[in-house]
Amino acid sequence: MNAAILHYGLVNIEEIRIRLEEQGFKRVDVKAKLEADYRSFAKKKAFHCLCCDSPVEMVLPFDRNFYFRHWDKSECSYSENYKKYEKKISTYEEPRKHILGKTIIRTILEGQSKPLGLTVEPGYLYRTILSIVPDFIIKHPNGDVWAIDYLTGIRTNTAYSKNVEKRKEIYEQNNFKAHFFIDDEWLAYKSGLPYTTFVQTEIDSSVITSEDLDWQDYIKALPPELIKVLVGDTVLHYFPKSITYINPTKREATILRYLLLDSNNARLLAEPIYISLENALSIDPEHMEFNLFGENENLERMDTTEKLFKELDEIKFKEEQERILKKQLEQQQKKNTSEASIDDHPIEYSNERGSIFNETYEETEKRVIAKWGNPNRNHQDVSPTPEGIWNLAAYLNLLPVNVEESTDYKRKRKKERELIERIVNHSITGETYILGGTRAWKETILSELGNISNGCHWNYRFN
Repeated sequence: MNAAILHYGLVNIEEIRIRLEEQGFKRVDVKAKLEADYRSFAKKKAFHCLCCDSPVEMVLPFDRNFYFRHWDKSECSYSENYKKYEKKISTYEEPRKHILGKTIIRTILEGQSKPLGLTVEPGYLYRTILSIVPDFIIKHPNGDVWAIDYLTGIRTNTAYSKNVEKRKEIYEQNNFKAHFFIDDEWLAYKSGLPYTTFVQTEIDSSVITSEDLDWQDYIKALPPELIKVLVGDTVLHYFPKSITYINPTKREATILRYLLLDSNNARLLAEPIYISLENALSIDPEHMEFNLFGENENLERMDTTEKLFKELDEIKFKEEQERILKKQLEQQQKKNTSEASIDDHPIEYSNERGSIFNETYEETEKRVIAKWGNPNRNHQDVSPTPEGIWNLAAYLNLLPVNVEESTDYKRKRKKERELIERIVNHSITGETYILGGTRAWKETILSELGNISNGCHWNYRFN
């Protein structure tokens, strides 16, 4: 045990040691000071056990914590609980941080609880031997008992997680209401990111406060589309909960309110709520819970609604962009298919009399001579070569489609194909109501374009 009663006052020699060492005193100097201040009282058995009131002696070893023990070496619930408590702290917590933080927490708790008639005492002073001992016990006038723990251990340690889970179970078995305050080094939050990840210890340390119930009512009243933004496709199996992180030396507390989405990922309901440690450790007049809430969380809820609408707009915009991209890909695939179709079914041209040209140079030459006579006689500028005949045929609007050797012809045909492809692949609103369907208006357009182009019309073969 690290504390004993001296003339109706409490002397905690371990806390004194830590405070003096924090001030720069060496262990030998701390021991000398305690010897000077208290050894004469100890020799007269003036120190008494907080639990059984038996006389205790002061033990100040160089290599271990300072402590008191019964003069007759007997054990009581205090000494038994203290041994278990010391083992718990040395095994699972960060001792120096924990002891310093616990001292500040106790000072605040005592100041907040005294006006309400509550009693705050170290957990190891509980009159019954406990298998796991909390940092503090708060006794209420109606008989209720709260167990308070300050968690400073290694968050990723599986053994630590199981120990905290066991603490909660043991406290409930002893009819204690468990409250866990986590050191703020555990806090994982990025401004603007409405999600976080917890370890199991944080989830086990969560509570449902009256403010969390107000958040639950708020969620139920949201439009379905905003609820989907809030939790995605997750079914709301969990109530809103909260976790409180504290920094005793800065006297600060941070509250996270969240909905658990799966085993360890959560959606934050609002920005972290920052309050003083004094407010976090104050108790409501009904003695029902700690005052773990912000100054005006109704404004936080309004802000959350605004952010949800913004997220909804962003989701809709993203979906629209994905829809447009999908449509563009479909159109590109359709275009590629159409190009293959055009290659398989070449475009044919007809003259104004309706005869289809798909002929060789010799056939073209025969038609030119039959209609206009010998080109060399009637057209002195025409060379008696295939190129000359084709140029004349072009002049006479008798150019066949299969003049593969003509560069100008290839260029012209390519442009015509591209134009026809755009027409064939184009869709207009209401085209299904046109008599004859999609094909009818496209054939009409192709025909009119052909009439404009040197008196010919284009005849695309629709499948």
